Amino acid sequence: MRNIQHNNTLRFGLGVLCILIIIVSCKKLDLKREAAVKTDGVVLNSDNSVTAHGTLIDLGEGTITEHGHCWALTAEPTPADNYTSLGSISETGAFQTTLPSLEEGTWYLRAYVVLDTDPSSYVYGDVLTVTVTGFPCGTTLTDTRDGKTYSTVQIGTQCWMASNLDYGTLISSNNASDNQTDNSIVEKYCYGDDASACTGNGGLYQWGEAINYDTVAVGQGICPQGWHVPTDGEWKSMEFYLGMDTATAKITNWRGTDEGTKIKVGGSTGFEADGTGYRKSDGSFYGNLEYGYFWTSTHQGTQAWVRGVKDGEEGIYRNTINNSYGLCIRCLKD
Repeated sequence: MRNIQHNNTLRFGLGVLCILIIIVSCKKLDLKREAAVKTDGVVLNSDNSVTAHGTLIDLGEGTITEHGHCWALTAEPTPADNYTSLGSISETGAFQTTLPSLEEGTWYLRAYVVLDTDPSSYVYGDVLTVTVTGFPCGTTLTDTRDGKTYSTVQIGTQCWMASNLDYGTLISSNNASDNQTDNSIVEKYCYGDDASACTGNGGLYQWGEAINYDTVAVGQGICPQGWHVPTDGEWKSMEFYLGMDTATAKITNWRGTDEGTKIKVGGSTGFEADGTGYRKSDGSFYGNLEYGYFWTSTHQGTQAWVRGVKDGEEGIYRNTINNSYGLCIRCLKD
């Protein structure tokens, strides 16, 4: 009798074990194959842009809706920092993207893919680094905030943008009350309220907007990262290089001999200053094709120092102008 009970117990135990093995095996069969991506390498180009390579190793069991590379100055970059977008992909293999010109520093980069099964979840490759030692002046600057590009030019020891900044949201200017405001949105005027004027000649900014309302640590303003609104002294440095003497540089109004001609369109420096006109404090526009004025970051109360060029004038204008005027910005490399 005891042997029968023992055999029944053994059979029951073996049955339970078989069931557990079957369940575990089924669970193993239910495991989904994960997508896999590899960051293959990075190449720093002469203009400080970066060619990034990657390989999609495994598609997994979902659909890949997005892939590319992401990068940042921090060790674990995500697309929330900076990214390239190559769209969906349906087969394994190599891919590459080109990042815009990067500023100085050590950048961290990795490939990524996005799955349709969980669009908020990313699969990443290993992190690689690339070190940028300096912006090669004379190449094209890409403003990563909006993708717009600017020529650059070396004048003495300084690297300048060779065209006016065109960044921000257009607002109209019909009267004196149509001012730009400190509202976390960069605003710009376009001459004659015509958006195409900004495309060709850059935006017009009130001084507060130009320096991003930071009157204490005046510097970058609304210029791209690694660039800043130049000071009155930095403009003088360029004027000294162009041949202006110290005494002349200190005075106001039109000064110098041919320094203005050198920085105008077609001049010897490549600075390409033009008669873009400006926005007056009453909200009207004036001086298109005749005057071009540029803010400095140096201010005196409700006024700030400016520089200007004029059609038919060979010198460079220097004076203070009310902060409510809308003028151009030429950014200078840090």
